[in-house]
Amino acid sequence: MSQEKTHDEIEELRKHVQELLNMQVRQTGLAFTLKVLDEYIQQEDWLYLVVIPDQQGVRAYDYAKVLTDVENKLRRDEHVEGVLLVPALAA
Repeated sequence: MSQEKTHDEIEELRKHVQELLNMQVRQTGLAFTLKVLDEYIQQEDWLYLVVIPDQQGVRAYDYAKVLTDVENKLRRDEHVEGVLLVPALAA
């Protein structure tokens, strides 16, 4: 049974993911920051949040582990299922 989130729930989750990303970036010592875009895709039980670096030339694999760590934290520690962080290139 599909249970879509409301716009307010998604916005709250998006802000929380941004906080987790900021913390993870600081801990790993990356030379760039990551931003969760306002745009998202909600499809059935999945919420796809797009994440971009703050500078050009950063490849997705440069921060893929950070995204995985945040997804795992959401699932394991906060029991938030169905959230995928999608890497994108800076424009």
